[in-house]
Amino acid sequence: MSVFISIIVFLVVLGVLVVVHEFGHYIVAKKSGIRVDEFGFGFPPRIKTLFVYKGTRFTWNLIPFGGFVKIFGENSIQKSDPNFKQSFVAKRKLTQIAVLFAGPLFNFLFAWILLSSLFVFGSPAMLTSENKDVLANPQVSVIEIIPNSPASQSGFLIGDVIRSVVFDGVEFSVSEPDSLSQIFMDTGTQEVVVVVERGKGGVLEKNVVPEYGLFDGQSSPALGFSVAQVGTLQLPIHKALMQGGLRTWEITKSTFIFIYSLIENIFTSEKENLGSVTGPIGIVPIVGDALKIGFSFIVVLTALISVNLAVINLLPFPALDGGRILFVIIEKIIGQPIGVKTTQIVNGVGFLILLILMFVITIRDIVNLL
Repeated sequence: MSVFISIIVFLVVLGVLVVVHEFGHYIVAKKSGIRVDEFGFGFPPRIKTLFVYKGTRFTWNLIPFGGFVKIFGENSIQKSDPNFKQSFVAKRKLTQIAVLFAGPLFNFLFAWILLSSLFVFGSPAMLTSENKDVLANPQVSVIEIIPNSPASQSGFLIGDVIRSVVFDGVEFSVSEPDSLSQIFMDTGTQEVVVVVERGKGGVLEKNVVPEYGLFDGQSSPALGFSVAQVGTLQLPIHKALMQGGLRTWEITKSTFIFIYSLIENIFTSEKENLGSVTGPIGIVPIVGDALKIGFSFIVVLTALISVNLAVINLLPFPALDGGRILFVIIEKIIGQPIGVKTTQIVNGVGFLILLILMFVITIRDIVNLL
């Protein structure tokens, strides 16, 4: 049942993000005087028309993965068409770029709104010298887990609050991160019981054996997680917007750096090229973990996926918004439109490559789950 709920939540999140993306294209196109024939929720075949608003048909479609907008004259149209002035290609190149860029832009804005709302209502944050006076209820919490470590194999999750460690019948309270190192130095590599508090899951006990060599330069054994003092940070709306914008920028920068490194590794024949890329199947367990931790982590995960969706769509690759923006720029440079057949072939090949890539990643995610 939990896997089923995780899948449903993931599909809802993905659907919302794609609709937000397409709404960006839609609203900028309409404001630019471009006719939008259809705004579809899900992908065809069409189930029914929900309503028609200012010439745009809003439809409900069978395949429930996001949505689409059908912009008039987006691919090709004759100048002799009586409605040519309302078409996408009839507008200035700068307007065309604005329409194409609006989808990713709305994903960035949506992530900003989500992250800012967390700070308005209260968001988990690590204790720092700057926020020590405003951070409420700081507790020793897991912030990172090393794959295949004792902590990972024992089912620890990011966000777990470490309450105590029981060894040889004696319970050691954990009040600060440094106290864990001292405890494991005393226990060595003998089994301990770690008492954790996890969101709605209540108090859990984890039997685990510390190991040496999990962290570089660490003389004591460890379980394979990093901890920090984490509390609830609540800010006034103007500061929340600033903090949300800063977090959105940090996620965006990290995503661009990751994609650049990924592309660089592909061309330099590095082994770890697609190994760290996760597709929809691989994200489902992450959604499940976020559900166990709490609602705020679902919001953060949604913002993270929204930024990733925006960044990927801005890549100058055929069939993506970035590739189409590149085509518009080339048309501006050469002073004439690129041929319809050329555009269709290039976008078709690009779309095929994306499908193959998604298929490979999906197969790998399924194998990793088995």
